[in-house]
Amino acid sequence: MHIILNVGGTVAGTGPQSTGTFLWSPALGLSSTTSNPVAASPMNTTTYTVVRTTAAGCQASAQVTITVNKRPVVTAQPANQVRCVGNTATFTVGATGTGLTYQWQVSTAGCAGPWTNLTNIAPYSNVTTATLTVNPVTQLMSGYAYRCIVSGTCAPFIPPTNVSNCATLTVNANPNIAVNPVGPVCGGVAGINGTALSVVAGAPPVPGNVTVNSGAINVSIPDGTGAAGYYEPDHCGCTSQCNDYRDQGEHEH
Repeated sequence: MHIILNVGGTVAGTGPQSTGTFLWSPALGLSSTTSNPVAASPMNTTTYTVVRTTAAGCQASAQVTITVNKRPVVTAQPANQVRCVGNTATFTVGATGTGLTYQWQVSTAGCAGPWTNLTNIAPYSNVTTATLTVNPVTQLMSGYAYRCIVSGTCAPFIPPTNVSNCATLTVNANPNIAVNPVGPVCGGVAGINGTALSVVAGAPPVPGNVTVNSGAINVSIPDGTGAAGYYEPDHCGCTSQCNDYRDQGEHEH
C-alpha cells in the first residue's frame, strides 16, 4: 500500500506548481526524490518535506505527515507456569502495533480448547492487560491453558499474528503432615529425658475435597534438647512423673 504525494496548484508570477524542479526528503519510503508526484510507503509515521525551485531560481517548501498505524503482532509468547496450591501465577505476552488492547482467555481442557474470555473475577485479575494474574491457584486448575488475543487500531494480518501461543498451568499439591504424639504432652528435664516427637507424612489432599495451606510448623520441646525419653501413659501420663515414681520405688526397696 502506498500514498501518492503531489504538488499542485498555481502561484502568481511563477506558473503552475507542477513546473520547476522538486526535491523530496527524507528518501526512505519514497518512489523518487526528484519527481512530482511521488509514491510514499513509509513503515513508520514520517514527515516529508518537498522543495520546489522555479526556472528563475526561486524556492518554496511544504511538508506533509503520513501517520502509519501498525497491525497487532505478538512478539513475545507467554510461558508455562508451575506453582504450588495457594501461590500466585502470572502469564505475560509481548506485542507491537497501534492502539493495542488485550484479552486473556482460558481453556479448562488444555491447549485444544474451547477458549473462553476471562473477566476480572477471583482468582483472575488484569485480564485485559499484557500480564494476567492468577491468585491463588488451586489443585483443580492444574492443566488449565491460557492465551491472549491482541487487537489494535488496524485489523490483524491474515493468517492472524495477534493470537499468542498456549501456556499451561501446573499446580502441585502441598504436603500433608502430622506431628506425633498428638498431645498434650509433658516436658522433661534438660539433658535427661523428654518426649520424642516425629513428623508423619500423609498422602496429598484429594483434589476438590481438601485444601491445605503450606507453612512452618513449630513445636516447642521444653527440655530444649534432642534427647528422646520414653512415654508411659499409665498412672501418670508424662515421662518426668513416671521417672519420679520409679525412682521412689527403687529407693524404698
